[in-house]
Amino acid sequence: HHLQSRSSLERILDSMLDDEYRTCIASVSTARYLCENIEALPLSAQTRILDTNDYLMLLVPLVEEPPWTRRRSISSDGKNSVCWEKFVDNEWEKIDPADLLQITKCEAQPWLSIFHLTCSNTCREQYGLNSFRKSQLLRLRKYLNDMILDQLPVLAEVMRYMDQLVLMEAPESSTGQGKALLMQQVDVLREEVAKHRNWDQVARKQFQYIFSKVTDAKD
Repeated sequence: HHLQSRSSLERILDSMLDDEYRTCIASVSTARYLCENIEALPLSAQTRILDTNDYLMLLVPLVEEPPWTRRRSISSDGKNSVCWEKFVDNEWEKIDPADLLQITKCEAQPWLSIFHLTCSNTCREQYGLNSFRKSQLLRLRKYLNDMILDQLPVLAEVMRYMDQLVLMEAPESSTGQGKALLMQQVDVLREEVAKHRNWDQVARKQFQYIFSKVTDAKD
């Protein structure tokens, strides 16, 4: 009854949130592919991953507060119960509490990214490890248990790296260990076209003059 009483706007907003969530999930997989092949990327792309955007620091919260696992309260016959769900194959599936430590594809993506970023010689040489980054990475150590290692054996290398990290002295601040001067290609034409644009206004005009006139029959 509640679903039927919802307005069209509410349904559209829910659909937008759902699309945004699925896009974010896909971006984590894309990030994993980039980390896996980081040695083949240009130096400027490596710098963006390791320093500018600092993928490692972005991955820590994905392990601590996984967005692909949720707990829901269900009311039935006047009784409240709790169920766990995981996002599997683009759908939410109910999970038995005993199976919560079974790793899904979504859960494996950040761990595999962390493996490539901490165990690659290229990353170790270029990553500017400081005391803050060290403390953040060591927060993941407690999640590397036997159940996880049995499912993702490569994480044994990550655990070994973190054990070494405990003994390492990290400087208070570091901006990376790369070259002082980094030459980087810039898309001049794209920069000229994109700058000083009001993208909200562009989107409204496109909707008004293009997409509002397109129907499923005409698409």
